[in-house]
Amino acid sequence: MKRNKPDLSAYTAILFDFDNTLTDFHASSVASFADLLLSHGITQTAEHYPAYEKINSALWRKFENKQATADDIRALRFKEFYDQQGWPLDDPLQANDDYLEGILRHTAPIEGVENLLRRLHTTHYLAIVTNGLREIQRRRIDHLGWTQYFDDITVSDEIGYAKPSSEFYDVAFAKIPTGTPRSSVLIVGDSLTSDIKGGKAYGLDTCWIHPQRYPDSAAADYVVRGVRELG
Repeated sequence: MKRNKPDLSAYTAILFDFDNTLTDFHASSVASFADLLLSHGITQTAEHYPAYEKINSALWRKFENKQATADDIRALRFKEFYDQQGWPLDDPLQANDDYLEGILRHTAPIEGVENLLRRLHTTHYLAIVTNGLREIQRRRIDHLGWTQYFDDITVSDEIGYAKPSSEFYDVAFAKIPTGTPRSSVLIVGDSLTSDIKGGKAYGLDTCWIHPQRYPDSAAADYVVRGVRELG
């Protein structure tokens, strides 16, 4: 049985994933997707977003596995979705840009997260480690007013490596104060692959954000229902 939650006093550095860990990315994406279809004069049905999400998730998995680039995600996710639906789309890159701007507008924190960050940043080295696109990810963090709470932010598209690769973790770990042992670094995230398996492979303790506290498949050191439980 996994331990409920970590004793944060045992760690000097905490690496947080961003989407669906500190913010409800799913809700932001659903809202932005609806805005995009509305701007194109399309009446959305219940089947549309799940179809898009399947395409988008597959592209991000390829990105994590070094089988696709961030530019592939930009160019293909809406092209493939619109092609699947039989709709014309003159400019897939513009559709992607519009969707990202909607994500920025709809980005909102998970309740209680800011209070947690406000407390932890006075006692710990805090960083965001995120697989995201360079044109939007830092803007979203700044939009929330959270940049002040983090000692560093590592964005996959800025450095050319994605979680769960060791190269990504090399970059993030190199920014932690010299002499910090891996045993005193905790990574917190919702992805069993990029955050948990990637962190474990790098020798870090891991805390999985998952609505079921003790899922059998969890390889994490800790499992919590939401990041607020850390406080």
